[in-house]
Amino acid sequence: MKKILLILFIFFTIKILLFYNSLPKNLIDYQRINYYDINEILFFTEINDSSVKIVENENVSNYFINSLISIEDQKFYTHSGFDLARITKAFFSNINSGEIKEGASTITQQYVKNNFLTNEKTYSRKIKEIFLSILVEIKYSKEEILNSHLNTLYFGHGIYSIENASQYYFNKSAQNLTLSEANSLVVIQNAPSIYSPIIDKEANLKRTNDYLKRQNEAEVEEIKLDVVVPNRNLLYYLDELKKYLPELNKNSKKDIYTTLDYDLFNYINTEIITDKELQTAIYVVQPNTNRVLALFGGNNYDSQKFNLSTQSYRQPASTIKPLLYYYGLENNLQPYNTLMSKKTTFNVNGVSYTPSNYSSYVNDEITMTFALATSDNIYAVKTLLYLGINNFNSFLDNFEFNQESPHSPSLALGTNYMSLEELTLIYNGFASGDYSDPIFINRIYENDRLTFNSIKNIIVDLNDDFCIILSEMMKEMFSDLPTPINVTGKNINHLLTHKYAAKSGTTKYDAWMIGYSPYVTVGVWNGYPDNLEIGTINTKQLFAKIIEYYHRDIDSYEWFNNDLNTVDGNFVYGLNGDNNYKFIVK
Repeated sequence: MKKILLILFIFFTIKILLFYNSLPKNLIDYQRINYYDINEILFFTEINDSSVKIVENENVSNYFINSLISIEDQKFYTHSGFDLARITKAFFSNINSGEIKEGASTITQQYVKNNFLTNEKTYSRKIKEIFLSILVEIKYSKEEILNSHLNTLYFGHGIYSIENASQYYFNKSAQNLTLSEANSLVVIQNAPSIYSPIIDKEANLKRTNDYLKRQNEAEVEEIKLDVVVPNRNLLYYLDELKKYLPELNKNSKKDIYTTLDYDLFNYINTEIITDKELQTAIYVVQPNTNRVLALFGGNNYDSQKFNLSTQSYRQPASTIKPLLYYYGLENNLQPYNTLMSKKTTFNVNGVSYTPSNYSSYVNDEITMTFALATSDNIYAVKTLLYLGINNFNSFLDNFEFNQESPHSPSLALGTNYMSLEELTLIYNGFASGDYSDPIFINRIYENDRLTFNSIKNIIVDLNDDFCIILSEMMKEMFSDLPTPINVTGKNINHLLTHKYAAKSGTTKYDAWMIGYSPYVTVGVWNGYPDNLEIGTINTKQLFAKIIEYYHRDIDSYEWFNNDLNTVDGNFVYGLNGDNNYKFIVK
């Protein structure tokens, strides 16, 4: 028996020592993650996977701190982690009632339970809570424990930390809380699902007055709320980032340097994203590095958590055409190759297929560049059939897209299914010369030690020459040359001050616009998740606003560098020799 007791003693002693040694130098750093943007500015902090706004004790109203200690733990500054008298009283009360009703937890115990343990109501968990509280009290000062508690308290409605709660309920900083507001928040944190004034204002007011009386303060007739619901669209980006996180030490402080352009995010979030039912998904990425600069999966994270930029697979429509013509360039087609654009019925394996054009047919021979700029469907289907549907599908397989493509001539018009992320990364590939995995994290430090550095993972190497030629072709959707049919970007030409390569696409249910410069690639999608028809919308204008905002401080830049020969030709853009100008060909 003595041996067994000795073994148990050694076992628990080792566990206690391991726990004690695993604690961070600063308690507030336990399970803390700081996120920095691409300019290394802190923009988000999490503790225990919850968003918090960390403040020092001196930046919290004394009304709140005094009330919290008075109500929750009057002996906070004198006990060693637990209050034996309260625990004894609670124990006998629970015995008499036949169930665990009272916990008698100190502030230290509450912090330990919320951050190290579970809410399970058992005596074994309570014993663990007491032991761990003693260890926390040994290692940290009372002010550190109080500060960590203040910054991790839960106030309901997904709100953690006293600063976030003050902003949410009263639209003010925690240091500016009035006596009644402070006591109202103390009430809320005690049982948010019962005492949140948003859920039950009367219950919160009654309990607040009870707390005020216990502190010999005057009662109040009303607590005026000024609820500010936080915009949580940033979580679209962070949710995706977390898919790429390596395994981290949960006890350590973690500083994650992300690829987010927080200034760009704020611009899009305030100027582009609306609260309309029509959803907007946006994906912005940097050429060559593949750093994701901004990402929106919908208009409102709280009502649309499903990420429409990465998880939704829709028909890309004509935005697939640059990929088709890139494959054509790889197979010796040229931007000046001409085909007849007129109403055509195709017979493929005994099945008739008659595609239509969004606008009218030219009823003449047109070049590949003209077909791309005007989004001619006949030229695209003819090109696909010439190259071979199976061959093009095999080419698409190299990119490891999530969805399989149909064996149909309609594939040339984008009847496959792709996400906005996949399409935007493809276009970014044309700007970079390779198709690669997205990068959300530049580097990670754990306890100030570098533990992760991003490495670009190339999936498909693209031909630089063909990417340059394709980019030249794609910029013609904004051409101001006279044509019998308008180029598809003509209606936003007046919004653009720089040169871009781009392509739009539209179905009854989707509107796409994706384009790039040597500096940035922007993808925009509009639609309804439940496939309602979209009508006429301004997706191209949204694209123009975003990409122009990104280039606002760039006066001019060199278009894609190349070693290709430049020749005079009349075969690239115009019809039958019209509109002569230079174009690069091999």
